[in-house]
Amino acid sequence: MLRLSVYPLVCLCAAVVLGAAATPTDAQVIASEGFAYADTTSDGANDLTTVGNGGVGWTNNWFNDGNGINFQVNVDEQAHAPVTDTTQRNVRQLNSPLGNATETIYIRVDLLNQDPDDSDRRDVAGIALQSFVDSSLVVPSAGFEEVFFGTRDSFARLAAGGNNDDAAPGTTGGDDTLLLKIDFDATPGAIDTLTGWTFDSPNSFNPLTSSMMTGAKDFTFNGIRIVKNNADHFVNIDNLIVGRSLADVGITVVPEPASLVLITMAVLIGCTRRR
Repeated sequence: MLRLSVYPLVCLCAAVVLGAAATPTDAQVIASEGFAYADTTSDGANDLTTVGNGGVGWTNNWFNDGNGINFQVNVDEQAHAPVTDTTQRNVRQLNSPLGNATETIYIRVDLLNQDPDDSDRRDVAGIALQSFVDSSLVVPSAGFEEVFFGTRDSFARLAAGGNNDDAAPGTTGGDDTLLLKIDFDATPGAIDTLTGWTFDSPNSFNPLTSSMMTGAKDFTFNGIRIVKNNADHFVNIDNLIVGRSLADVGITVVPEPASLVLITMAVLIGCTRRR
């Protein structure tokens, strides 16, 4: 009787573990940009607004909205912001706006080779979500960002409508993967929930780790700006992906310690049953 009774427990443990690590199978990439553009210039870099017409899910090339100089594409096929330039910002428009339906979306971006300097609190890198009408930014002033998610010095920052959530440490330099989850509620007047994480690798995401959270009322967007501020800050940007699941944006969930315990229990119980 004992041997028969442990089998459901094995199944239960396995189901819990798989459920914790699984991602939806109905994957759908909304937009992606890998900056995979050939290097054809003598100085080893291409202007993003000249070559930036690839990827999927975009209505136009990368362009400059008059609020900074252009990123370059380096030989590693990344959007490159050298130390010598103070502010670099380029914008691209999605094929369709997001936020008009009740749904969850994920946005991933990799910030590579960072060297933040905490001395002046101005080293900023990341993405801003914005709104367009007829390829023109609908904003109260040039440079306005409805939502910003990225790093500021050694902090991670998630800001929506003036509500900031800074987490320390958000980055210690080097490479970081940033993941933004937006839970849209299409009910008029509802607050959409934004949750952000920073971690070392797209293959090491644990949703139970420390995150940032804020809200935005009736939030919609159809444009993404890549951002780098300050002359003493260096960063490369890569793998900008928008999707409806973690699988869409290339994120792998690692089992948390509790799940590892369940795995061990399932194996041990299974071995006992086989005896």
